[in-house]
Amino acid sequence: MRYLFSFLCLFLLSPFTFAQGKVYGGIYAAKIAVRGEAGPTGVNTPFGKADFILDTKNEMGYDKANQWVAWIGYEHDNHPWPKVQIHHNSFRESGTGHADIAVPASSSLANMPGMPSTIDTEVKSSLAVDATDFLFYYTPFDLPVKLDLGVGVRRLAVDFKVNASPDILGSLPPHAPSGLPPVNIVRHKKVTQHMPIFYASGYYSLPLKGTYATAATVYSQYKDRKLYHSRFAVGWISPYHLGIEAGYSHQLHRFNAEDSINVDIKLGGPFVALSLRF
Repeated sequence: MRYLFSFLCLFLLSPFTFAQGKVYGGIYAAKIAVRGEAGPTGVNTPFGKADFILDTKNEMGYDKANQWVAWIGYEHDNHPWPKVQIHHNSFRESGTGHADIAVPASSSLANMPGMPSTIDTEVKSSLAVDATDFLFYYTPFDLPVKLDLGVGVRRLAVDFKVNASPDILGSLPPHAPSGLPPVNIVRHKKVTQHMPIFYASGYYSLPLKGTYATAATVYSQYKDRKLYHSRFAVGWISPYHLGIEAGYSHQLHRFNAEDSINVDIKLGGPFVALSLRF
């Protein structure tokens, strides 16, 4: 939320601070589908070290995530200085599901005759992803379609909480010793990564006054990290600089933080955005 507050402050100050250029931006909230896998790795459990890499739909119970998106940019004609944009994307989701957690071969439970290789586990979890892009771009060609090309850096922060309750007692063979206490595994892991990104966007004014079509793509592949974010929208801007956008957004986040968190998720869905431009 602190990012959204900062954007709103910049909107209010922009007519005075950037009198020689043009400030644009927008903000919207939406429900988006979440598909893929995510979870902490190298978790110490009573039956050994295990990875909780879970399917977001079938094992974590995720369906539609709450997404906030806000962006603000500054355009000018002061060459050779680049134009700038800050884009923030945030989503939150939580759920309850069931997963079959593998029993590590090194565990004493794995050596027990009749012990199954997996244990049915109730999983309660929450996943939060915040991605902030800092972009520097140019408009190199004089075309009917305004085409922007640039580079930047993305700050990606992931916060994962899991509360897992393996049904060890229900999985034990009949001859196993009794009196084993129930097991509850609670883990909370955070990771922040930075990666370079490539940026491209297009803007075209439609025949109806104040209407336009826009598309943008952000891409990066660096070491074990990969991201892709594209959006397409049509919109309308009033003479008072207020407007509305509607379109579709698709995202891919994939990275592996060693001994921490694995994320391989896809996000997408339609959106409606209120926009403010100067």
